[in-house]
Amino acid sequence: MVKNLRFKSNLENARELKWRVSIGLLVLFSGFTNLWGLANVARSEYYATVPKSMSKNFGNFIFGAMDPGGVITVDKIPGSFWIPAIFVKLFGFSTWAITVPNALAAIAATLVITFVVKKYYGMTAGLIAGWILATSPIVVAVARSNQPQSIYYLATAIAIRYAVVALKESSRKALIWAGIWIAIAFHTYMLLAWVLWPPLIIGYLVTSQSWRTKLKDLSLAGSISFLTSGFWILLVALIPSSHRPYIGGTNSNSGLELVLGYNGLGRFTQKFVAGADVTSRTFTPPFGGEPSPFRLFNVFLIGQIGWLLPTAIVSIVLLVYLRHKSPEFIFATSYLIVQYLVFSAVKGMHQFYVSTMIIPIALIIVIGIYQFGKENRPYFIITVLMITLAWAFLITLDLRTYLFPTPLFQAALLIGFLVISVFSFRRIPEIASSALFVGALVFTPAIWSVDTVKLSDAYNPMAGPSFAELGLANAQKAMNRVGGLVEKQEKRKVAAKDDKKLIDYIRTKSDSKFALATFTGMTAARYITATEDFIYPIGGFNGEDPDPTLAKFKSLVETGSIRFVLTNAGNSFNPEASDRKKDYSRGNNGRAKTGNKESIQNWVNQNCALDPYSIYAARLLDCKK
Repeated sequence: MVKNLRFKSNLENARELKWRVSIGLLVLFSGFTNLWGLANVARSEYYATVPKSMSKNFGNFIFGAMDPGGVITVDKIPGSFWIPAIFVKLFGFSTWAITVPNALAAIAATLVITFVVKKYYGMTAGLIAGWILATSPIVVAVARSNQPQSIYYLATAIAIRYAVVALKESSRKALIWAGIWIAIAFHTYMLLAWVLWPPLIIGYLVTSQSWRTKLKDLSLAGSISFLTSGFWILLVALIPSSHRPYIGGTNSNSGLELVLGYNGLGRFTQKFVAGADVTSRTFTPPFGGEPSPFRLFNVFLIGQIGWLLPTAIVSIVLLVYLRHKSPEFIFATSYLIVQYLVFSAVKGMHQFYVSTMIIPIALIIVIGIYQFGKENRPYFIITVLMITLAWAFLITLDLRTYLFPTPLFQAALLIGFLVISVFSFRRIPEIASSALFVGALVFTPAIWSVDTVKLSDAYNPMAGPSFAELGLANAQKAMNRVGGLVEKQEKRKVAAKDDKKLIDYIRTKSDSKFALATFTGMTAARYITATEDFIYPIGGFNGEDPDPTLAKFKSLVETGSIRFVLTNAGNSFNPEASDRKKDYSRGNNGRAKTGNKESIQNWVNQNCALDPYSIYAARLLDCKK
């Protein structure tokens, strides 16, 4: 008896050691791919201004001001920037401070899913899920940038963690927490977070409880989630517009329009009416290719998220064949399908929008492997792995100019698995078979993820070959022609050698509240990140926000709050060429429609003097009265 207890104890100790070593390796890999060299990566200057500005005071922090003066907000709910803003407050502003939170979020999300899968499906399944997430190329690429995606990815992972617990244990408490974390995710990426609710409802409805209990639990959790999601929108509505920044991305200064319009239906259509005659704007980044049922398999996305899509699809088919109906499987499958439909239909997207798809993909695959093993279906497992390897081989063969030896390694793995399948996995030690499983699933994505460490793209993070390497000249042109997507300040040929030098020059001549006013927040961004002065970003992100109005801008000039204005580089100073009769500031019934940038620029050209510093910089105009 004592001998048996000692044997079990030693076995448990050995398994615990194996688990700790395995987790350690997973963390080391994630730490390297996500954290290495972050201080030197490229950054989006526009998104860099947000945590810096938010760190200045509580009002800027809660509303998400993109400029230190609290003039206008970033064009989304600022939840993704709250943690980076705290880092900036604690450690000072730097590329490191604004990117490390994203990298840590990606690592944390991997561990959250790893541990919940281990809890219900065992150590091997947990590690497989963890490695699938850790080696997802697009997850690593965006985690190494200051784009506001990784915090959303972590919030979604935690919501899914509680969803799995709720479904496995029919737990009302876990369901409520899942809803709360969906609401937290909503404050980072808005309506995209709510995509989790329909799959969660479907999954919870098939749990083994009475219909009355299920409906009661869902009603309670849904209500709490909905109310929590509305916190920021309600706050914006309650605070007078004169006491907060203008809501960027909107025509009506409304948090609701921001969520439902510009960042919601505005990604699909321009028909959402924000109020009276005001129509919300659209924003459709072109980086993901044209909408299509096969978009996720196009050259823009297949190497980012497409590695394991066929594996997940085959796993779903085989599990349906086995009549597997667990709530968590139905939830994961529904979530994958809903995301697939959304990303296939949306008009424009960045590649990194699809990062959360890897979580249901991982869940489906580990549920399949677990269930196939439980029902003694080894050839189902072999089928899944062989399809994974064959698909990866086809992708790498098609993109063979990138990391050329990879297709050869994939071919060797494929042949190796063919040989092994002729014999039996039972002849292979458990640790070796586990390594083979993980290797087969994540070998090529892992290579892409590691290679991502040497890449640096702040504006459109992606792993793998660049568009130039793919020969996609038209795609590159598409990226460059869409206003606001490529940071315009990089294209403005400002002759000044140092942005701070310009502000220092201005401060020798003026003590106005705003050292400089620029057209668009993207132009303002370079001066905000380079100095500690207030910069006025006319029109917000890409100049389309109707703030300030021409009347407000004139008032700021007359009161001395603004004296210097930086206009587009390369434009000749010719007031006569401007249409003095045209007024861009008013829409029907006096409501702003498409911003006031043009009318303000016309006024500045006609009423402000060209400053001598314009010899060295873009056209700097002095509006001193």
